[in-house]
Amino acid sequence: MKQFPNKLVPGREYKEWKAYKKAGETLNKAEEEVDAKLKEFCVIIKRPYDNYWSKACDEALEVYEKVYNDYKKAWQIYLFLNEEKLDALHYKMFPDCTWNGETIFSKEK
Repeated sequence: MKQFPNKLVPGREYKEWKAYKKAGETLNKAEEEVDAKLKEFCVIIKRPYDNYWSKACDEALEVYEKVYNDYKKAWQIYLFLNEEKLDALHYKMFPDCTWNGETIFSKEK
């Protein structure tokens, strides 16, 4: 939602928006954890295979996958409730946009 000023985002007062924002914050933390493990890997790769590191990295990726799925679910719930308002806001803010008439906010498959 970076293209809209926060005060214009529809439904910010509802629990669905708050759940989406919280899921996004949790996703960011999980991404940081995965990034940290990858940086660790860049140092460790020059050493013999380390089973502990492999397990820690796998665990971080599993957590990330769950958090990412929760984030996508929160987005879909929020989108279901606010899609028309989001499209209207987009067209109001960007009247010259060349979008093809479908919703600008993609739904996950």
